[in-house]
Amino acid sequence: MNAPQVDILFQPFRIKSLSLKNRIVMAPMTRSFSPAGVPGENVAAYYRRRAEAEVGLILSEGTAIDRPASRNDPQVPFFHGEAALAGWQRVINEVHAAGGKMGPQLWHVGAVASFQTDWVPDVPVESPSGLAAPGVPRGEIMSDEAIADTLAAYSRAAADAKRLGFDTFEIHGAHGYLIDQFFWSETNLRKDRFGGATIKDRARFAGEVLKEMRAAVGPDYPIILRDQSVEAAELHRQAGRNPRCHGRLAGAAGRSGGGCAALFPATFLGAGVSGPGWCKRAELCRLGQEVNRRRRHQRRFGGIVGRFSRQLRRGKRQSGGIG
Repeated sequence: MNAPQVDILFQPFRIKSLSLKNRIVMAPMTRSFSPAGVPGENVAAYYRRRAEAEVGLILSEGTAIDRPASRNDPQVPFFHGEAALAGWQRVINEVHAAGGKMGPQLWHVGAVASFQTDWVPDVPVESPSGLAAPGVPRGEIMSDEAIADTLAAYSRAAADAKRLGFDTFEIHGAHGYLIDQFFWSETNLRKDRFGGATIKDRARFAGEVLKEMRAAVGPDYPIILRDQSVEAAELHRQAGRNPRCHGRLAGAAGRSGGGCAALFPATFLGAGVSGPGWCKRAELCRLGQEVNRRRRHQRRFGGIVGRFSRQLRRGKRQSGGIG
């Protein structure tokens, strides 16, 4: 069998103000090692080691925006407040000192409980329709005021990411968390402008998030939006998600957000380019999941890498994340 040609994985890549030395992305992975929500020196050292290993772009673990019930684990870091932001300043300083590039993943878990801990916040959780999953009530239905406050929290997080010197940020819009709960009909039963019968209607919240964050960081700062994989959890099988939906979702969120740049897991979307068009041109290979499924089959893995490399050369993909 011919050895896979992987040289293109190590070629530079640029979008907007983000310039990467290679096309390998470290995907966000929950670490739960930030007591009281504050990342310490151990967190900075952890991400510096990844930068020293020549990862093109590091995306942090999920970090909670400034809402009372935005996280479901007491060890998950905040991305708000003086102490937490000082910790993240130390992180990005260490990553840059090692020659790396990095963005925080900005997160609101909605009504989803953690599978790692029984901890619950001191206030009721919030979601579009007070549901943790189809037919499973949990927490409160978000009011208009709560939605407005949440949009403002996303905006502040975006501004803080840029102010601290992060190279980009990723909005977590997948895995059944808050933004994802707005996307899908079984968890978004709203009758106002944030609900509706179509994915275009239900993508309005994500579009508003993108719009507010774009206004906070300006036109040239890259924004990443993470969408759900198609091998979905039961929530999304019930919601009837399919691969074609990703293109429609990308277009709907992008149009609602005023042509904001985004990356699904993934896809880069650029201002002035339709969602489906970018989904075809810039979809990131879900290499990590394929490796996990086939890690005991080295020959197959070689085929995966080879196929991915060919797709890069043909312009069908632009980068790859492992995590």
